[in-house]
Amino acid sequence: MAKAEIESGYTGTAKTLHWLIVALLVAQFIAAWTMPHIGRNTKPDTVINLHLSIGVVIIFFAVIRLGWRTIRGEPEPAAGLLPW
Repeated sequence: MAKAEIESGYTGTAKTLHWLIVALLVAQFIAAWTMPHIGRNTKPDTVINLHLSIGVVIIFFAVIRLGWRTIRGEPEPAAGLLPW
């Protein structure tokens, strides 16, 4: 296949936001696995605060990504692909 056939119509900004969110989700998952058991008397410690902060950043970039998609629209499907 030619390179033009393989590349999607997504912009560099959309791809960057996508992979940034993926990386943040991986970091979020790692932080969640290393957190202590959370109970009623658990004080917000470093890992808990990190987990909450990463969650806020994920929401921030997800909203930016959705706004970018709304403004730019969906790219045309590649030739030969079914609509679904």
